[in-house]
Amino acid sequence: MLKKLCNDYALRGYTFEFISKILLRRKEKNNFIFQTNQFDSIKEILTKYRLQSNSPVISKQIDFLKEEGLKCDIIAFYCEERTIKEIVLFEVKTKYHSVQRDYYEMCISNHQFMKKSKQAGIQTKIISIVLFENWKFSFNIYPYETSPIKTYSNYKINKKSYKQ
Repeated sequence: MLKKLCNDYALRGYTFEFISKILLRRKEKNNFIFQTNQFDSIKEILTKYRLQSNSPVISKQIDFLKEEGLKCDIIAFYCEERTIKEIVLFEVKTKYHSVQRDYYEMCISNHQFMKKSKQAGIQTKIISIVLFENWKFSFNIYPYETSPIKTYSNYKINKKSYKQ
């Protein structure tokens, strides 16, 4: 089977989330960087890796994430001896090099989650992946709040089947 990764958006997204996690771990020298789709909740991550908080600020951020759920692609915990000192959320965005677009596309609910996270004091970032020929790609990290975002919604109401 031959797959064209540039056209299979779901597979491409998952693949580059995994690659981003690996590259972030290497760059940051931090093993507490996780793909959120591999866990059911933040509580599962904290319990499995025995991460804790001694800070009221971090505890409040964790409570926020427990309440909101994990609607980002990658979460990073910066720790000292398994005590969380900082949390950073990442959204991974990929595009093929020939696509002329100066913004990132994101569904409305994820965009709102990232904005709320920033308001809760959690750092938010975008990992931008641009795919080139011959298996080459660029990997860049940008602050979420300064990145241009275009939102979309997949939610559609079929008016014929909708009952009031």
